Amino acid sequence: MLASVAGGRGAGSALGSFARFYPWPGVRYVPILDAPWDNSVLATRRDDPNPEVQTFRTLAAAIARDLSPVLLPGRASEHT
Repeated sequence: MLASVAGGRGAGSALGSFARFYPWPGVRYVPILDAPWDNSVLATRRDDPNPEVQTFRTLAAAIARDLSPVLLPGRASEHT
């Protein structure tokens, strides 16, 4: 997607953190301040035997809990 945007052949939407983690020459991230709230999800098989998958799920859940009040001031309680 980023290559298409940089090449003038596309547009897209992304999480706010993309600007920080995925800087790309020719791409400008523009916040949409009145966009409706949406959720991001992580889907894995519950019975996945790979210990790295379980570790990632645990870390992702912990980070989401820790960042919710920072990213959603005043709305964190709605998503806990």
